[in-house]
Amino acid sequence: TRLIAGAAAVTGVALAAPLFAQASKVATINAPDAIFNARAIGTAMQQIETKHAALIQQANTRGQTLQTQTKPMIDALDTNKDGDLDQAEVQAAAQARRPQLQQIRDAETAASTEINNTLRPVTLARIYVFDQLQKRYNDSLDGQIRTKQIGLVVPTTAAIRQAPGTDLTAIVRGEIDKPLAIDPPAGWQPT
Repeated sequence: TRLIAGAAAVTGVALAAPLFAQASKVATINAPDAIFNARAIGTAMQQIETKHAALIQQANTRGQTLQTQTKPMIDALDTNKDGDLDQAEVQAAAQARRPQLQQIRDAETAASTEINNTLRPVTLARIYVFDQLQKRYNDSLDGQIRTKQIGLVVPTTAAIRQAPGTDLTAIVRGEIDKPLAIDPPAGWQPT
């Protein structure tokens, strides 16, 4: 057993050797940290919330209206009176063909459609911000690979040990952490 384990380890090293021989420089990156800890993302999200505050409030109001509208129907089906419909109560209402169940579903579908349509500009703006970040991340990482002649980039979590200066996270975050536009160009579609 030890002989087989030893042979497997030697084979693994032998197979990895050509990979590292080709990759003259190896670097690491923590992509989620580079992207999601960039200050630009928080600033852009705040700008979106401010710009579209009226739409967000309109959607919240529609959600509250839905709750008010469906509460009497939910209460009529809520046999254990906990203020919520559990799976057993929904099944019992379906078997009894209670009209409130379909009325709740119809009201929720209509409200969901209306809320989604209201929030469409907000959603597109948020997606646009992330689309820009992804492009900046890719461009920055590609630039680091070219500039530093890196042959292999691995996730930081995959590194057992690394030399100082081989982690690209802070450098890439610094390059992508510039103000982001929050208004998608006309006709823009998410990638």
